[in-house]
Amino acid sequence: MRKVRPVFYGQPVSFQLFAFIFLLLMGVLIGLLVSMGLLAIFPELSGVSSDGSMTHSVHTMRILQITSQIGLFILPPLAFVWLFYPDNKQALRWEHPFTYKILIPGILLMFVALPLIHRLNEINQSIRFPESLQTLELWFQQLEEQAKQMTELFLLDASTNGLIMNLLMIALIPAIGEELVFRSVLQPIFIKIFKSAHWGIIITALVFSLMHFQFYGLIARMLLGVFLGYFFYWSKSVFIPILMHLANNAAAVISYFLYAKGWINIPMEEVGTATNPVFVTLSVIACLFMGWIGLKISKQHEIKRG
Repeated sequence: MRKVRPVFYGQPVSFQLFAFIFLLLMGVLIGLLVSMGLLAIFPELSGVSSDGSMTHSVHTMRILQITSQIGLFILPPLAFVWLFYPDNKQALRWEHPFTYKILIPGILLMFVALPLIHRLNEINQSIRFPESLQTLELWFQQLEEQAKQMTELFLLDASTNGLIMNLLMIALIPAIGEELVFRSVLQPIFIKIFKSAHWGIIITALVFSLMHFQFYGLIARMLLGVFLGYFFYWSKSVFIPILMHLANNAAAVISYFLYAKGWINIPMEEVGTATNPVFVTLSVIACLFMGWIGLKISKQHEIKRG
């Protein structure tokens, strides 16, 4: 507990939301400035060849990615709780007591959901815009293709250093940062605004999906956000969605590494892509079952703690 009263302690939730949006924008700017500074100090990282020409460097893109992630997802929630709450760790649900038992169905949920997630992606990708919005549709497709190419460029690096960097950049930092932003900060804000835990979780999941700027993964990513949101709400600890998020992303990174090495035939992203409705139905049932177990464990833990 800090002894100094926070600058904006006790401010209404609407002010908190706008202040956090401002902090996110500032975080993007800081991340960009830091990355530019690093590339200026260490020009060898920028991909500049001996003749002075610029080449596309994976190292450069990794630096930009990591600094932008830290700027957007790590700094803003830390600054937010420092400005608004006397107990930073409690505000982020960083030290809230929870039972590790709830982690088991949480992580299993991320994997049993794969057939359902892939089916939702297929539905999402089949959406076609009216002719008047063809320009917008083309823009969405270009963003999707650019994101896909960059991700594959990172993931198909079969070196050990590449694997470590990808685990840091694609798995660890996003798992920590995104859960701090969306679950620790935004979800409680939206729950207060809408005066409903369910609506707060759903709206947060929608914002979570929208901020990835990938329209053709919007529905599936929103569902994952709902899963993470409920397990955060039930466990009252940000560590649970962080570890769920980390398990999901790390499994994808490792499977792509094994795929690039030629040790497996398909990466995890293609596991469960069969369109057989039986598999999708079983996936839905398994997701509901894991959610029910998570809820039951959280209630039991509350009774014991109470």
